[in-house]
Amino acid sequence: MKKKIANKDTYAGIMYSMDFMYWYTYLKRRIAKGWSAEEVSFLLGRAPFYYSDFERMHNVGRILQEERMLLDRIYQDSTTEAMTFHRERYETNEERLVRVNIEDQRFYKDYEIIIPWVLASKESYTENGKTKIRSCAVPELTFREWKEDESLESVSDATIDVREKLNRLLKSKYFKEGRAPDEIFQVVEFTGQHNLQILPKHLKDGLYNLIKAGEVCVRNVDGRYLLFEI
Repeated sequence: MKKKIANKDTYAGIMYSMDFMYWYTYLKRRIAKGWSAEEVSFLLGRAPFYYSDFERMHNVGRILQEERMLLDRIYQDSTTEAMTFHRERYETNEERLVRVNIEDQRFYKDYEIIIPWVLASKESYTENGKTKIRSCAVPELTFREWKEDESLESVSDATIDVREKLNRLLKSKYFKEGRAPDEIFQVVEFTGQHNLQILPKHLKDGLYNLIKAGEVCVRNVDGRYLLFEI
């Protein structure tokens, strides 16, 4: 029996070391949440491909400048993955090439990140006039992203829960002034049930149904999509 060959993907981009730290942090946060890149684009109020372009390292510096505060709010976390870049005295801070290799299997994706910098595992510091050595955290550059496999029951429960919450919001005139997707998600995400998880895609589907029903509409405000009542 022949073994199925994984789909392979590879891409690369140019960035500064500090931009890499943030890029890596947001990649790991998305994976930890179990969200897709398209779902994050939705929460940002951007086109579906927007966040995927960021993860594929297109215009990393510009997107970080525009989106960092909102991404921290979406992930409810403003910390960054710990990493210490070792730099020789003659080295300057310049953009360098980062490469990502992905093997896409049926149930998961395996990532390999190849970076041009040396990450220090130890660093020296001075305490009470004495030089000491301490360990530094080193990020994983090979890791796995498991693909979520929702049951029909969980999808149905999430759909019903989101629909009921959106209907209540409509009745309260919540959408009168216009609401951003991430703002709405914060309202509907909590369920109080350990076996019921609301994902951004559930909210996106619920809003789409309201749009089809003529209850709300989408407007582009300063480059981001907002939802308004009709």
